[in-house]
This record gives sequence, C-alpha cells and structure tokens, in this order.
Amino acid sequence: MEWKIWKGSDLEWDAIVSALPYAQFAQSSAWSLFQESLGRKVIRLGTDDGKAAVQFVHVKKMIGSFWLAKRGPIFASDIDARNALAALAKQAPALLDEGAWFLRIEPVPAASSHAVTMPEMLLRRPSHDPSITRLLDVTASEEEILAQLHHKTRYNIRVAQKHELMIREVDSVDQFLLLQRDTAKRDRFAAQSDDYVRRQFDLLKKNGTATLLVAEKGGVPLAANFLIAYGDTVTYLYGASSSSDRQLMAPYLLHWDSILWAKRNGFRYYDFWGVNPAEKNHPDFKKAWDGISRFKAGWGGAVIELPGTYDIPVKSLYYKLGRSIRKI
Repeated sequence: MEWKIWKGSDLEWDAIVSALPYAQFAQSSAWSLFQESLGRKVIRLGTDDGKAAVQFVHVKKMIGSFWLAKRGPIFASDIDARNALAALAKQAPALLDEGAWFLRIEPVPAASSHAVTMPEMLLRRPSHDPSITRLLDVTASEEEILAQLHHKTRYNIRVAQKHELMIREVDSVDQFLLLQRDTAKRDRFAAQSDDYVRRQFDLLKKNGTATLLVAEKGGVPLAANFLIAYGDTVTYLYGASSSSDRQLMAPYLLHWDSILWAKRNGFRYYDFWGVNPAEKNHPDFKKAWDGISRFKAGWGGAVIELPGTYDIPVKSLYYKLGRSIRKI
C-alpha cells in the first residue's frame, strides 16, 4: 500500500470525505481553507487504492512544529485500517517534511465500533480532540428522539418552552463571543480567542458549513450553539450560556432546537463532540468534563469511542525533548 500526495480538487476531495458515514468536518476542504487563513500549510495524502485519505495541517509551536490530522485519517469500510496506518507511519514523514518533529493523527475507522488494533510504532497520547462522544441518530421520528431523552431533560425543555424563549439563527458571532466570555469565567476554563472563533465562523459560514443558533428572552441572548454541518453529521462544536436567568433553562430548548434543525435539514447524526469516558483511569478522562458529560448524557444517543490521538515521531530526540518539557 502506498500513500501519495493528493492532487485532486477540493470538490473531488469533499466527494470522498463527505460520503463516509459519520463524516468529519475537520477533514473537509472548508476546514483546510480556515487553517490556511491562519497561515498554516495544509497537505492531503491518499492511498493508491483510493480507500484511505488524510488531511494534515502544519502547526508551529513556540519550539518545534508538527503535522496534525484532526479526526483523520479516514477509511473506506473494506480496508485494513491497521495496515494503512502502518504504511502511513513509514511513508508520510518523507511526504510532509517542513522540519516537523512528529505527526499527530486521530484515526476514524469506518467500522461502526470504530475499533482497530494500532501499529506499534504509533505512540498513544492524551487526546488532542475528544476521543469519546455521543452520537444521536436524528433520522428517527421526533417522538422517538424525545423518548431517548432523560426525563429531567424533557422536563427542562418544557420549562423553557413555557417561558416562550425565541430561537434564532444569526449571521454574526458577536452574541456568542459575549456569552462565551461569561461561560469561561463562570466555569473557569480558557476559551478559544475571539479572533480565532470569529475567523472560524465567518469563513465556515461563507462556505455553508457553520451555523449559530441563539436562545433569547425579550431580545436578550441567554445561550448560543456553534454548529458545523458536513456530510451526514451536524457537530455541536461550541456552546455558551449566560449566568443570568438560568432558571429559564435556555440551553435545553436551544439543544432541542439544534437537534430538530439537523433533522429538518436532512442530516443523519447530531454529534455532541466530546464526553468523559466511563472509567476514571482512562487516559482521556477529565474531571472538569463531569458536568458537561452529565448534561450530554441526558440527550441519549450512542456512546462512540474512537481510537484516540497517536504520535508518529520523526525527529526522535527533539520529540523526546518536547515531551519532557511538556510543550507538545
């Protein structure tokens, strides 16, 4: 099996990537355009049989650099993913170069279980992106989807409906950024910068993949969801909510409307993007995610576990140095 630099067009690339079950937005041409707008180089690779593909982004750090395949490589259902990954580990460094210390991948096997035995030369890392998520099939009827929800989630949706909140699709990221600052301060986390989120939304909105839904009461924004739609999947990438009027349960009605938005627009999956693993000794367990994981569990759906994040060292000495000082 041979990996080569992809020479096709964006249209041809998206025809392959978006057709896969559980399509990954981070492997789309829209995502590559966003990364290039940040000054990052993007290179795509594909196998000679056309059954595996990956989009790498060159990420420069304070010291060193690496190639990141966010939620990639991707595979056809009839390929041996392990062999394809072993071949990638051997061949990709020469195809990418740029002096990178390592390659970082997040394979998404086509099998429904997403299980694959990883080649030994790949080194497991704490996940760069969530390795475990909840995936809700929105092709079911509205009644069937509601039946999957925890009874408290259904109750909170009804509470919000009684308060007559309004859900709007907006063309500006301004309200979301205000709510994100509030959320980050309240929940004590470092959010993406305003410039990063604004650039991301503006470019992906123009491309037709980003949508912002806002829940309001009397014109005051109370919650906002940043969604990315690609292939058969709508991904809930970011969420934010006000510290005021929390008794109105705005995030519950907003998520319900987001799910219905995905259903109305003909998508198959609503991806909650990330939850904690069940076991606390799992390498990707984060105590800070307990609350949001409980919230997402209330919406039902299937728990999907991907293989996680793996590194392919290129410059072994520098890679070990970077690991030792925790900069990569």
